[in-house]
Amino acid sequence: MKHLFTFFFSFLYLSQPLLAFSKLPEIENPSFQFKNLYNVQYLRSFFVKLDALVEGKKFYVNIAHIGDSHIQADHFTQTCRKLWQQDFGNAGRGFFFPYQLASSNGPTSFIASSTGNWKANRSTKYSDNGPFGLTGISLTTQTKTSGFKLAFLDSFSSDDFIELDCFYKSIDETAPRINGLKGNTLPEVGSRFFFDSLQRNITLKLESNLAANHEFSFFGFNAKNGYPGVLYHSLGLNGASVKSTLKNTYFSEHLKILSPHLVIISLGTNDGFMPQSKFCSPCFENDLRQLIARVKKSNEKVSILLTTPGDSYRQKKYHNYNNPEIKRIIIKLADEMHFAVWDFNQWMGGEFSMKKWHSKGWAQNDLVHFTKAGYKFMGQQLYESILEAYEKRMD
Repeated sequence: MKHLFTFFFSFLYLSQPLLAFSKLPEIENPSFQFKNLYNVQYLRSFFVKLDALVEGKKFYVNIAHIGDSHIQADHFTQTCRKLWQQDFGNAGRGFFFPYQLASSNGPTSFIASSTGNWKANRSTKYSDNGPFGLTGISLTTQTKTSGFKLAFLDSFSSDDFIELDCFYKSIDETAPRINGLKGNTLPEVGSRFFFDSLQRNITLKLESNLAANHEFSFFGFNAKNGYPGVLYHSLGLNGASVKSTLKNTYFSEHLKILSPHLVIISLGTNDGFMPQSKFCSPCFENDLRQLIARVKKSNEKVSILLTTPGDSYRQKKYHNYNNPEIKRIIIKLADEMHFAVWDFNQWMGGEFSMKKWHSKGWAQNDLVHFTKAGYKFMGQQLYESILEAYEKRMD
């Protein structure tokens, strides 16, 4: 079935730029049993949208992946993006944030530099009050001449764009010009830019006629290339938790603009990253309930998939015993609030499996994060798990 999709899009859209997709490393499958999705019936509306895309009745399908440091670096989500776009068509880069300008790690597919004075704010910091967009990170300036440049490095043009949404908030009449153009206003969200030809670079300059009271906050871009296919939006922030994500001021408004058909949430690691005696189970359940409600506020018919946090250790020696309780809450709410679950924790081997992953080179020395090979493996398995459910539904 997967090869059928690849053939379909190769044949129908030969003019689309080829993807720079390197083959995944040959990694031995874990000895433990592969686990399928839970509550897969709640992905039905997403599968219907995929049907429409394959049949040419829909131009593109949106997937938004929300998470923490496992997502910000983009190794996990980049693998998912490339696999989805390889089989269903590349509609563009989707949402991205230039973490480099906030002195943080991020995707290596582009480089960025800035002018003027920019301050980075994060919803994960108690002292930062925002405002925040979807990812929980923003760049704010009070300098009218501030700006930045961004250049994609992919020589195969897979990240080129012809339409660009710029998410921002300004307390005066300040508006950005991008590549010399003024955008169309997206009320309470930012501006949308249309270009006459595919673009690879972004030059953002602020335009303000006011001498004082100036403040401009930037939240990210959403790039489309004008071709049919999948947009896979990566929405990650180092240290993010379900609780910190609730601080994201314009979460529902921005998510509504992205209009996702599937929202994947990979949070919980930081919510439970503490001794058992300090973990508040009712607090986590209440926070997660609120987050799911906010996702549904953007679109009542959106499909939602949560991934359970992987096994981990604190300070390399204290096993995280909160994961089983976090998993229990996720499964409980999945039944109650009608969303699907990919039980990554159980799939990777359950309790104490992190050390096995580390011994195989799939996890980093901190016993929390994964290596590039590990993240690619995760992305491949998540994609194949969803695709398997989609194909079985069609059989």
